[in-house]
Amino acid sequence: MALKITCPHCGTIRRLSQPFPSPGTEVQCDGCGRGLAISYPKGMVDRMREQGVHFLDPYAERPAARPAGPFLADLVALRGDFAPLVAQAQ
Repeated sequence: MALKITCPHCGTIRRLSQPFPSPGTEVQCDGCGRGLAISYPKGMVDRMREQGVHFLDPYAERPAARPAGPFLADLVALRGDFAPLVAQAQ
């Protein structure tokens, strides 16, 4: 089962699959980047859950985001690779 939402700002269609976003959460539009608040008609979430549909837990701890750029080990490796070049330049 998939849900289809349409961005009211740009008209981009996005298909959502399980686990679906919980009511009150936001998803980002793939077209314009704006946040779209998720809501469901009254009683729909309960009916969907009765059918075995799963929703994301908005309070679940998310994994830490990977930092942008190289990791420390990569920097150490790069430093080792460039050490002879730095010594020659001095």
